[in-house]
Amino acid sequence: MATITIRNVPEPLHQLLKERAERAGRSLNAELLQILMLEVSQRPKRDTATLLAELRAFRESLPPMPEVPVDELRRWIDEGRE
Repeated sequence: MATITIRNVPEPLHQLLKERAERAGRSLNAELLQILMLEVSQRPKRDTATLLAELRAFRESLPPMPEVPVDELRRWIDEGRE
């Protein structure tokens, strides 16, 4: 069986994973394998053209963006820098 090493795991994430494993009654390694297997096996396979079509349809379903004059945008940006 292959071995995977994950480096530089932030401590808060490590703690959350350990707690999740405890709640599930599994070792940290078993919990990580479970997470990986579920994520990889349940993700639907979509080709790029289908995904792009779905994204375009979603974008078209959104309400139109209001027209904002450039000088108004610049004013908002300047206000945010203060």
